[in-house]
Amino acid sequence: MLFVNIYRYKDSMATVPVDKRTELLKAAVAFPEKYRKAGKLKAAYGFADRRGGLHIWEFDSGAEMARIIGESPIAEFVDREMIALVEPEAGTKLMEEAIKTAQKAAKK
Repeated sequence: MLFVNIYRYKDSMATVPVDKRTELLKAAVAFPEKYRKAGKLKAAYGFADRRGGLHIWEFDSGAEMARIIGESPIAEFVDREMIALVEPEAGTKLMEEAIKTAQKAAKK
């Protein structure tokens, strides 16, 4: 199942000493690359303001998602939101079903 992980750096990241912050950011760059090579990370984008970004992941289970995301070296320095994604074809089918349901309800 595909998920988008939207993350923004917390203000606390700015309080980390520069040398430690540099280490963390280098590790944060290496972390997604490991999973891109493994086929789990499908896309990664940084926000233009450099205060966060988004990743699109493919996970087999919630447990796998928790394990991999928990490995992030900057986990304690970001606020994140994980949202399950629906493939375009499946999304279209869901919308068609919702329209039929609404039309049936309107006839009652």
